[in-house]
Amino acid sequence: MHNLLSLLSAALLLVNFRAVVADEGHGGEPGHEHGHDGDHAFEWAASFDLMANQPYVWQAQKTGCPVENQSYADPSMMFVMVPLDNSTAEGLEAAEETAEELFEGDLIVVSPGFQSIMPGVGIQLTFDDEVSTSMFPFNVTKSGAYGIFLEHDPSEFEFDEHYLVSDGEDVEAVALLFEEEDGHSHGHTTECVELTDRPDCSCLTADMGEMNCENTTKVEEAYQYLVSNKCNEGCNCYDEGCAMNFYFLDMHHKGCDEDALPLEVEEGFHDFEGSCQRCYQQPYMNPALDACDPIDCKDRDSIEANITYLSTPLNDCITTGCAAGDCQEAWRTMIAYHDSCCDSDLPETIEETFHDFEISCVSGCNVESPEGYEVDCTAPKNMM
Repeated sequence: MHNLLSLLSAALLLVNFRAVVADEGHGGEPGHEHGHDGDHAFEWAASFDLMANQPYVWQAQKTGCPVENQSYADPSMMFVMVPLDNSTAEGLEAAEETAEELFEGDLIVVSPGFQSIMPGVGIQLTFDDEVSTSMFPFNVTKSGAYGIFLEHDPSEFEFDEHYLVSDGEDVEAVALLFEEEDGHSHGHTTECVELTDRPDCSCLTADMGEMNCENTTKVEEAYQYLVSNKCNEGCNCYDEGCAMNFYFLDMHHKGCDEDALPLEVEEGFHDFEGSCQRCYQQPYMNPALDACDPIDCKDRDSIEANITYLSTPLNDCITTGCAAGDCQEAWRTMIAYHDSCCDSDLPETIEETFHDFEISCVSGCNVESPEGYEVDCTAPKNMM
């Protein structure tokens, strides 16, 4: 298995870029891969079909929670817009060299609110720290396909608004081209907090009751509170009601056998874990399973290789409940990474992949708490 993972890791490193055709919303489905040599000045690019003299606004927002602590991911961003022959991924790729030359030339500094974004010019967008959303209005004089190349992924600057709008409506990309994650950082990644450095769930939720995996009525009530109050929108989960109900749900999600919780709660939990602050609960230890093997949370190649192995249809992992080939070993390793490592150490793809296989794989392993760990509700981390 070790040799197999090494080969898969090497294969992953050969691909530096990929093109995807955007679907509805902010995401996209993988398209065909494209090889590129060397580093690129841009991190993200997309094609758009724009109409002449239509008012467009490029937006960048402060992000993070709570709202009073929000900031821009970076104070500025290089921006290039160029006409394309067509809005396909191939049309976008054909403009890469032109975009690179504009990035490397003299840049025009543009502040929010000025009609200064135009095709064929290298621009440095600067964000206004006095406002939560910096807006850059523009239009084009000729209808057609245009490519926008950016120094950063625009999702880093999205809080509750899309990055490109026209007359109040989102303008979606036709095709996307972006650099693969490779540990590249702009100095604003989420700080890694060890799981045991989180506040203890049982200390925070004392007023709501102790963990009880056999009586899930309160768990269902907590989940319905999160749904009814839209606690996963914006910074809502920093409100006391949302926060306390999520802590209570988090405690049971981590401390109970997943089969003990209603399916709606078990699956719905993941709609909120990315928006709410987590607490620490010593994990449920399944007596039928042994301990997971030690892993290195900084070994991104191993993480990616295991994701690839599990997701490759020829390996029959999902159809056999992880019984085929090395599926079980890959799944055990995936559990160890998912349940032991900080989110900032893990690729975004692990979350979706993990929950797909969590349903299909019939076995696994236990991630143990650090030896000697004890809950102390008087500890500073629990003084909230």
